[in-house]
Amino acid sequence: RGAHVFGSIVNIITNVVGAGFVTLAFCLQQVGLGLGLTLMLATCALNAVSAVMIAECCEVGCSFDFLALGERAFGTAFGRLVQATMAVYTLGSCVSYIVLIGDFFTPYVLYLRDSFAAELLPETQPEVRLCVIT
Repeated sequence: RGAHVFGSIVNIITNVVGAGFVTLAFCLQQVGLGLGLTLMLATCALNAVSAVMIAECCEVGCSFDFLALGERAFGTAFGRLVQATMAVYTLGSCVSYIVLIGDFFTPYVLYLRDSFAAELLPETQPEVRLCVIT
């Protein structure tokens, strides 16, 4: 229950930067440098404004989690909807990290598997038996 400021900051940075950072170069290539930088600055400004708004709502409502904040603002049903949305978002983030780990590390794991298998299992020649029935 007791979230610390540093842990919250690291969690937000991890969720925001995550896979989006990997695709940044591709996105800039698709839209061009000028439009890409403009869109990034607009996104940065919107993120800053929304973070300030959430912080002000927390201070005004004396609630520092999304469930309590949603309940105080719009009732119990909306608070639960906000909590469910955050759970789905967090689950999606975790699944995307697992997919990225699988995509990036699969070739290395296969290489290590083949290397260790070659070292651990001795080379054996297939045994050929010849049966002659007369």
